[in-house]
Amino acid sequence: MGGSAKKVKITSEERRLAIKASRILNLAVTEVDIIRSNKRPLLLEVNSFHGLEGIESATGKDIANEMIIAIEKKLKYHKV
Repeated sequence: MGGSAKKVKITSEERRLAIKASRILNLAVTEVDIIRSNKRPLLLEVNSFHGLEGIESATGKDIANEMIIAIEKKLKYHKV
């Protein structure tokens, strides 16, 4: 089986749920699967790291490079 990725506009409630799940598991990089229901977003699963192929093709962004930049910034790394 396996899922597919597509770009969607998430709600603030979905964003809060994803961030909360990541923080509870103490994970900096996660893949959070959420489904929408009539009542509220439902958390399906949280993966520590699944890969970048789906999200990069769905968004058209170089997520790997963005992650490197974020890590360098957090470490206060300056290229010489």
